[in-house]
Amino acid sequence: MTNIITAKSKKNQKLVNKAVNYLLKYNEANNIRTLYEDSTEDYYGTAAYNKLDSRCKHLFNQFLETVDELPTYQAKVIFNHPIYTEQ
Repeated sequence: MTNIITAKSKKNQKLVNKAVNYLLKYNEANNIRTLYEDSTEDYYGTAAYNKLDSRCKHLFNQFLETVDELPTYQAKVIFNHPIYTEQ
């Protein structure tokens, strides 16, 4: 696997990869949730929507927890990268 974002320090690369993977999974889940919202009139409160929403919340929380373990300068790199701003 190629690194989407390269950490300044090799010891942080594992956490950077983990954060990026959570963010990519979140973006995919969020796109599916958005498609569901667009295709269903009364989507809010349905079991399918709740499951998608819960997955999105979980993945984004995992992403934030992983980023919290990184140094501030490395977190800024992730937050300024296009994979984060595409949300």
